[in-house]
Amino acid sequence: MWTAAVIVWMGVIFFLSAQPSEESSDLSGSICYFAAKAYSDLFRLHWEEAQLLSAAAVIEFPIRKAAHMTEYAVLTMLAYQAAGTYGCRKPLVRGASALALAFCYACTDEFHQRFVPGRAGMFTDVLIDTFGGCAGLFALFLLGKIAAQIRRKRKT
Repeated sequence: MWTAAVIVWMGVIFFLSAQPSEESSDLSGSICYFAAKAYSDLFRLHWEEAQLLSAAAVIEFPIRKAAHMTEYAVLTMLAYQAAGTYGCRKPLVRGASALALAFCYACTDEFHQRFVPGRAGMFTDVLIDTFGGCAGLFALFLLGKIAAQIRRKRKT
């Protein structure tokens, strides 16, 4: 099951990377506009359209890079779980294997983007993706520690 989840998630990443730059920009632009509008509404700022567009433009780059990190955090977490189904029980080995998979897939993903209209494969994105994988592993280990503490408290 975990292996299937890894493959499906890789497909999601491939699909998103296959979008021409105009489609990708439209998607991230609409997400950023929604975030700017929600911020304006939450804090009752009553921003005009120009202010909303300006705020959306300011946050677009960090939002796009956060999306990269999130995609690969999820991939690494799924790969970590999948490694356990193949008899790999040592957390460090599972983590290294999952991160290696994420790094290699990030490399192929950036290579793939070189053939998509308006997109460019960039090694800096591979590094951002890999950092996202590290963050995913950290989150997984942190959740494991929290779950272990809860189980210990329930036993006492």
